[in-house]
Amino acid sequence: MLRITNRVKELYAQNVNFEEIIEQVYVPLYDKYFSESELKDLVNFYKSPTGRKFITIMPELTRESMQKSGELLNPIIMKIFNEIMREEK
Repeated sequence: MLRITNRVKELYAQNVNFEEIIEQVYVPLYDKYFSESELKDLVNFYKSPTGRKFITIMPELTRESMQKSGELLNPIIMKIFNEIMREEK
């Protein structure tokens, strides 16, 4: 499995042009939602101690929020699924 995972990473790096993705996806989206002034504000924010902290903790914050959301939503989803299964019988 480790060999396969490493090979996937290798091929992904060879086949994905991140600069192209940034140009085709992110630049138009940021242009759509932010003014030049707002982008400068964002740059200043990310250069600040709080912005640097945000960048550092964001992956863990996202992971934890998804986990906790799942813990709250999974019982509801299972209840809905079970109700639908009962109706279908």
